[in-house]
Amino acid sequence: MKYLKLFGITLICSMLPGISHANAAILSSTSLDSGSISQIADSRFDELTRGINLTHWFSQASNFDANYITEQDIEGIKNLGFEHIRLPIDAAFLFDQNNPGILNSQNLQYLDDALNKIEAHDLSVIIDLSPKDNFKERLANDDAFVTSTAQFWKALAAHLSIRDPEQVFLETLNEPAFGYFLKDTEIDPIQHWNEVQGKLLAAMREGAPNHTLIAKGYDWDSIDGLKTLTPVEDPNVVYNFHFYEPMVFTHQGADWMDEEFSYIHDLPYPYNQESCAAVIPTIINDSAKEWAQSYCDQQWDAAKLEKRIAKAAAWAAENNVRLTANEFGVYRPFLGEDDRVAWIGDVRSILEKYDIGWAMWSYSDGFGLVKENEEGERIPNESVVKALGLSDDEHRKIPEPSAIAGFVLVSLMLIRHKRFAGR
Repeated sequence: MKYLKLFGITLICSMLPGISHANAAILSSTSLDSGSISQIADSRFDELTRGINLTHWFSQASNFDANYITEQDIEGIKNLGFEHIRLPIDAAFLFDQNNPGILNSQNLQYLDDALNKIEAHDLSVIIDLSPKDNFKERLANDDAFVTSTAQFWKALAAHLSIRDPEQVFLETLNEPAFGYFLKDTEIDPIQHWNEVQGKLLAAMREGAPNHTLIAKGYDWDSIDGLKTLTPVEDPNVVYNFHFYEPMVFTHQGADWMDEEFSYIHDLPYPYNQESCAAVIPTIINDSAKEWAQSYCDQQWDAAKLEKRIAKAAAWAAENNVRLTANEFGVYRPFLGEDDRVAWIGDVRSILEKYDIGWAMWSYSDGFGLVKENEEGERIPNESVVKALGLSDDEHRKIPEPSAIAGFVLVSLMLIRHKRFAGR
């Protein structure tokens, strides 16, 4: 998610040199047969479809609560028909800057317990390094800190390497934001992120020779940032972007971003002139009103969303790589539920049309799939479930909340189409 000012940031579109650090690590690896490695990311790709982010558990939380996500939650996620969980982890949870090669043993046990529960329900998992902004700022500006972070990733990857590489995936860094953190410097953010990500990938590959890694572009995991990236020579890497476009719609009411967002509410999706005309006069901040009017003037609909996502798909096709969008969603408190559901459904359908894996943001927060009832039980929003295409699965069932713990999923068979025939 975006925690800094985003609106109006100009994204740079220029090509990026190859990542020599990661390439060297792959060329020196003998763990995978050179004739089969090119097939691995493709063969595992089904595990990266139909995902959900588990937030406010190992990251985005002021105090860690091991029981924030329960066995019942994980079983419910599986029963809904999801294939994988993306698990954001704050680096500070495990990272000792004075000894980056040694993981926090107590907290590591909490992580292992969580992964055991996830894997017990036959769900795949993305381990996403999701630190706070000051960590990412240091990565952008401190070469010694990059070295420490690479040592940390090597240790974490080595610890995770004993887990099934068919089901555990490792993601370099959530939303690097190098364009933001280097905007007042003479450093090229694209090239610098290329170098930093190369070091991280090399360390991750050294620690986990057989696991599929996830890489991304330099700025907020955006499509435009992705398009600047030259894929590494490691064929066991999947590439990723996040999708929250247009931000004025998906983040209306969000008070952690530019002030203007907090004044915007009830913008429609898809574009509806009557709704726009009714809501814009009620927005009391002049700048926010201009943003809202601009959104309405652009007349966003499924076709406009597809035009944007197609650019990412074209980049992946040109480079013959697999692509995921492991964050997309809409902040729900300040707009109509039908509009939110329509956007989610359109984005999910477009991603699947282009054979792009996906994970919704998120499970239980302001962007969430579920809400708590008066008894504190987390109930899935059936409209969102349908928008995600999960209700089309003939084997998928949502049990009554009181019965979830005893529910057993008998079978789940999905038919998917490969984008690259004969790979």
